[in-house]
Amino acid sequence: MTREHIDHRNIANFANERVNLPKDLANKHRAQVRRLREKLTSYLGDHPDFELRKILLSGSIAKGTALRSINDIDVACYISGANAPREMALLN
Repeated sequence: MTREHIDHRNIANFANERVNLPKDLANKHRAQVRRLREKLTSYLGDHPDFELRKILLSGSIAKGTALRSINDIDVACYISGANAPREMALLN
């Protein structure tokens, strides 16, 4: 009975084929966040009661550690606390 040796090449191939999020898909997700940022910026321009400080891509996509099985994209929105509304309608 022989055993196949698992080396770095085998592990790297497995990671590339099954685990790591391909760069083109990561770029698609980043583009989706850019569109969201544009939509939020437009919304905030129409609602001066918000004071947007910044919008950042965060989480695993931002860190470059996203897995192929990604099912969410994290975005952080920083709004001035003094002027932040208590309620808002959902964006469509």
